[in-house]
Amino acid sequence: MSTGSGMGLTARSGEQGMLWIPLVILYVAIPLLDRLFPNDRSNPPEQVVPQLEADAYYRVLNHLTYYNNRLEC
Repeated sequence: MSTGSGMGLTARSGEQGMLWIPLVILYVAIPLLDRLFPNDRSNPPEQVVPQLEADAYYRVLNHLTYYNNRLEC
């Protein structure tokens, strides 16, 4: 059981109100942040994505990024 989850916080503190924290984050905080910070304009447009997926250079970058992130965990 994760101590950062509502159940973990409830187990540690004994307060049942902690069970609301994940729901508030998922249904209030994340949509609010999505409204405050709209789409990133530095991302490529959807029309270009198939070309990037076919390009070997971007495929290698994607794999390197994935394995780099896995090593940091």
